[in-house]
Amino acid sequence: MEKKSEKLRLLLEEVDENKPVEQSLEEETVFEKHKRKRSVIVMFLAVSMFLLVLTGLALSAFSELFDEKREDLIRGSRNVVKTSKLLIYAIQRQDLIEAEKLVEQIRQEISALEKHVSGHSELRFSPAYKIAVQEFVEAMALYYFIKEKKLVTSSELNVDAESYLLGICDLTGELVRKAVNSAISRSFALAVEIKDFVSEIYGEMLKFNFRNGNLRKRFDSIKYNLKKLEDLVYDIKTKGLI
Repeated sequence: MEKKSEKLRLLLEEVDENKPVEQSLEEETVFEKHKRKRSVIVMFLAVSMFLLVLTGLALSAFSELFDEKREDLIRGSRNVVKTSKLLIYAIQRQDLIEAEKLVEQIRQEISALEKHVSGHSELRFSPAYKIAVQEFVEAMALYYFIKEKKLVTSSELNVDAESYLLGICDLTGELVRKAVNSAISRSFALAVEIKDFVSEIYGEMLKFNFRNGNLRKRFDSIKYNLKKLEDLVYDIKTKGLI
């Protein structure tokens, strides 16, 4: 009986001695798990920061490239506007030799401008670009009328419909000026021809249903310009000049 009691006591002591070890092992396992979790979190944060830096660098590079493209577009647009005005001025003073040179120059400039916006369609909505194309249309349309007595088409100029229509609306103002100068220089037949030409433009424009906006305002200007031409031609005819 004593031997059994002694044996039981030894077993109990062995159990008590092993219990802290098991508890220690369990605590160590939990610690290792937390340690691994912290390592994963730290690694995730490091990778995230690295990706953010790369993204920031990429965005910065893209922004610099876009700004550079935009500045090139503005410079190119200014060149087109300037040459357009020079071309109109040459035509108004009947210097067709100079006008021919400027036509070649402006074609090159508008081609260079198109290269700036290629691959960056958002730049086509830039005010500088839109104004440049409208000025180009106005100048070239005036040149084609004086040179070939016809209205140039949007496909011939390779421009969008809105820019083309806006440019043609502005053209009528320059045609009024040309008609007045023609009457002063006693080229009355040309003044009448200009009036008929603007009347045809107005008739074609009436087929469109323009909403309120810039295009509508420009369209209304054709009506006023046509009225000026009609008054001019009426004056010429009543005086028996033609």
